Amino acid sequence: STTHAEYVGLTNAMRTLIPIRNLIVDTIEQMKIQFNDKPKIICEVFEDNQSAYLLATNQQLSVRTKYFCVKYHFFWQYVYHEEKNPEGSFQIFLIVFN
Repeated sequence: STTHAEYVGLTNAMRTLIPIRNLIVDTIEQMKIQFNDKPKIICEVFEDNQSAYLLATNQQLSVRTKYFCVKYHFFWQYVYHEEKNPEGSFQIFLIVFN
């Protein structure tokens, strides 16, 4: 299904972005620059499939998505959600094409 394909693509993108973000955060910490407030790095990820977007942001499986491999859901702990994960460092946005 297109949802599965888009979700796998999103997973692969997150698999690449998470170590890069962690490298940037570690580099900032190693430079020992004095900040008034600790900088917070938020990454924006864009998704054009509504089902994949909802699965990634709401983090709830449905009848159609419960068969997706568990290995594709590893990035849920990094996704920002106002109530579920306010410490998340990635925001996923839906892109609507006309």
